[in-house]
Amino acid sequence: IGVATSIPALMYIKDNSETFSKLNISINVTTIILSIVTLILISAMVGVISIFLCGKAKTFKEAQSKISFLSFVSIIPIFTNMMDVSSDVMYLLPIANGGTVLNDLFLGGITVHNMLLFVVSSIVVTLVALLYVSRQYKDESALF
Repeated sequence: IGVATSIPALMYIKDNSETFSKLNISINVTTIILSIVTLILISAMVGVISIFLCGKAKTFKEAQSKISFLSFVSIIPIFTNMMDVSSDVMYLLPIANGGTVLNDLFLGGITVHNMLLFVVSSIVVTLVALLYVSRQYKDESALF
């Protein structure tokens, strides 16, 4: 749903805004498929990290305070773009790398090396967190 609504919005903004009209936004089948893969990887990673962090919380408020920083991690690429920080490092940071990949995908600056770096780092972080969470909940008494 996010990709399906973002593409028309990007095209509308590009056509009707002076600021964005100069951007070279490329939307094709490859970009759409890679953005869907990116969103799935980020969603899996955020889900597992959230379960990992909230697993021992006693209340909703405690769990919410433990994962509140996750909403701020996704805006790191915006600030690094403003400060001209090399984006090669961004492909290794969990969650923050998704914003960098999506920016590069739609602006035509993605390379195979950077996409592989993103996919591998996302899968590794997700699997490590998933293994820990599955070990944490292996005992039935932990659930009750």
